[in-house]
Amino acid sequence: MSGRNLSFPKLCALGGDMGQMGIAEIHHVRPSQVRGAASLLLDRGWFIETIACLDLREGILVNYFYAHFTEPGRIVVRTLVQREEPEVPSIADIFQGAEWHEREAAEMSGVRFPGNPNPLPLLLSEDEESHPLQKAFEDRKPISNIVDEFIKAECWPAFISREEIEAEAEKRAEEAAAAKAAADAPAAPKAAKAAKEAEA
Repeated sequence: MSGRNLSFPKLCALGGDMGQMGIAEIHHVRPSQVRGAASLLLDRGWFIETIACLDLREGILVNYFYAHFTEPGRIVVRTLVQREEPEVPSIADIFQGAEWHEREAAEMSGVRFPGNPNPLPLLLSEDEESHPLQKAFEDRKPISNIVDEFIKAECWPAFISREEIEAEAEKRAEEAAAAKAAADAPAAPKAAKAAKEAEA
C-alpha cells in the first residue's frame, strides 16, 4: 500500500499492480460505500477516469478507476452487485464526468445508477432492451479467474461463497499444472504412437 491513508468506509484494501496495470491501490467496498469513497478521493485531488463493469458468475463487478495529476498510479474502487439487483448510487453529483461513464455502464452492462441526472442511453437507442456486455450463463467466468485478489482477500461480499472461489482457484492451478506437464512430456512416445497408427 502507498500510505495515502484513504480512510473511507470499505470492506478491505489491497496493493495493486503498478508494473502491469499502473494500479497503486485497490479498495473493495459495498455499493452503499461508493459515494463516500468518491467524496474523499475528490477532496484529495483525484478524478474519475472511467467506470468498467465485468459480468461474472458471482455478479457484476463495477470498477471505478481514479487518477491524479501528480500522484503516481491509479486507485481502483471495486463493488460487486447481484445480478437480480444491479444498482450502485450515482456519483455524478460528486464527479460530473461520471454521468457519461454511468450512462455507458448502464446501457452496456445493465447496472442502474439511481441519482444520475441524465440516465438516457449514450450509444444505443432508447428502445434497446438488451445489454451488449452481459454474457450468457455458460460464458461467465468465475471471479477468481478475472480478479486474482478475490482469492486472497478476506472481505468478500456476503453473497460470495469463499469455498466456491477457493475450489475454482484450486481447479485452475491443477489444470495449469497438467497443461505444463503435458507440454514438458517427451515427444518420442507421441511420435511412436503416431507411427504405429499410421502402420495400422
